[in-house]
Amino acid sequence: MKFNNILKAAAAILATFALSVSCTEKEFEEITDLNLSRCLEPQNLEAKVDVLTGDYVTFSWDVNKDADAYNLVVYTDEAMTAEALNTTIDASDVPYTVRLTADEKYWFKVQAISGNRAASNWAVFDGSCKTYAVKDNLFLEVTGRTANSISLSWSSAPADYTEVTHISATPVKGGDAVTHELTADEKEAAAATVEGLNASTEYQVVLFYMSASRGAQDIWTIGSSDDMTVISDPTALKAALIDGGDIYLKPGEYDLVSILTVGGSTIKPAGSIKLVGEIGADGSKPVVHLGKFELTGATAAGSDLYFEGIKFDGDGSNSRIVEHTADVINIGSVKFVNCEITNYQAGLFYDNKDELATIGELSFDSCDIYNILGSGGDCVDIRKPCEITTMAFRNNTIYDGIRTMFRIDANDAVKIGTLVFENNTVKNIATMDDGNNRGFFAIRVATQMSLKNNIFLWEDGGKTGEDVDKAQLFQDNGGTVEPTFTAAADNYAYGCGKDFFKKISAATAGFTVLDADPCYNSKGNFFHLANQDLISKKAGASKWWISYVERDEDLTQNVLEGAHTWNLQDASLFAGEVKNSRVRGHPDERRRRNQLPQRFRAVEEGYPDSRLCRIQGEYSRFG
Repeated sequence: MKFNNILKAAAAILATFALSVSCTEKEFEEITDLNLSRCLEPQNLEAKVDVLTGDYVTFSWDVNKDADAYNLVVYTDEAMTAEALNTTIDASDVPYTVRLTADEKYWFKVQAISGNRAASNWAVFDGSCKTYAVKDNLFLEVTGRTANSISLSWSSAPADYTEVTHISATPVKGGDAVTHELTADEKEAAAATVEGLNASTEYQVVLFYMSASRGAQDIWTIGSSDDMTVISDPTALKAALIDGGDIYLKPGEYDLVSILTVGGSTIKPAGSIKLVGEIGADGSKPVVHLGKFELTGATAAGSDLYFEGIKFDGDGSNSRIVEHTADVINIGSVKFVNCEITNYQAGLFYDNKDELATIGELSFDSCDIYNILGSGGDCVDIRKPCEITTMAFRNNTIYDGIRTMFRIDANDAVKIGTLVFENNTVKNIATMDDGNNRGFFAIRVATQMSLKNNIFLWEDGGKTGEDVDKAQLFQDNGGTVEPTFTAAADNYAYGCGKDFFKKISAATAGFTVLDADPCYNSKGNFFHLANQDLISKKAGASKWWISYVERDEDLTQNVLEGAHTWNLQDASLFAGEVKNSRVRGHPDERRRRNQLPQRFRAVEEGYPDSRLCRIQGEYSRFG
């Protein structure tokens, strides 16, 4: 019985195989035309926004030969009730490009039509597209500022300069943005004032046409002068700083060095100081020429020293701006905000006294610290008993000079609670070939450190081969104490030397090593970020988050009389990279030059009096 069943199954399989073979022997006739009663529904719908214009949209779909034309309907709502465009397009005009309103979201559908058959079903695009505004820069400028407002102007040269809609002012440290809607008169005048701002606040201010930026600036409002002593005389300033109090300093130069003949051009404050400078429309600050603020027992316990909007100039002959010089002291805080500190021999703070100095907070916020000579010691130098609860450097630009940035010697009586170093842009610091140079961080006591969102540039020291490179993030020394990192992340380094991460690795310190300059031209001190990734991550000092936009170059080439010399080592004028190319002169002259070897193509027609130099057949300009 079982054998018979097997035979029956095998016979069935053979019969099925024979049938299939016989089916394959018959050929079907190819059908090349379909006699349809209606058009085929369009397939593969797509909408692309032109990246150069932002408001031109190209609609496309597969074109079938049974359709003569297509109905295209574009909507401004997902429910497809508000029409923005309703048109009929010849099949030969697909893809179809049309200009729509900028800063809108669009949905669309397409229907094929023909004179020979009924229209197709509507094909609905599965998604939407978003237009945006694109406009040229109008180069926003500050024309005035108060504690609660900023006055602005922009170029009226372009024909479309009135195509602006509003100005936004966003506080860098957080808070609600202020939006100023532009009136017709303001648009025509290319000028407006944004009010309702907070005093002593850094704003990122943007001029808009719809969603397109037409210019941006990083701008501080000035401090309020309410209930403060307004001073515009150096002698009065000297007396006020010694006595202590709230001082509002008018614009100007204040040479305290020349009138502080006793005590070596120093101020010994009796109590708390709040010194606020009136910042000019161009961002200039009152300039105070001063040796230092001496902290002694004469300063009342718990005093706070606060400085804002001042440029401190050490005249190249004074050491540090703050120094503990005598006695046991107890200071609440020493703070510098939006100041410039330059031309000091050593830098910022010094304590080398046996008496204990206690300071609650030592901080530098949003300051420019530059051209510190490095000839008179280290920038922050603590060697004897000193207790600082918080030492904070935030949002500063520190460049060119300084021997050792932080020297904190091993001493049981030295206690630094927390060292915060965040959002600083640093270039060419602690790189000099000096026997006492200990690198950037030469810390020999236990600390907690937050090291994040910083950019370090050109920390190379110029060393090659087997030489020890002084440009080191942490001093490569057995006495260096690695900090306890509360944060070590989102730091970036470019152009740094071979020993920069010798003591503590880039990974441990939270660094990414870049292979290209993240700035417009950092070697020439143009620190505006050109790296969009770093802009989005808000790395470095906030004043550089707005990309640098170069104005159109004046191509007028005047000939200078007599000999003229340029310093080709000046990186603010010349760098080893061509930024812009220009062709000048008669075509015959250009042909003659092009026949020369590249290295011999020099400027022969005269020396340009603008910041230009023709190098290897091209012109390079920075700033």
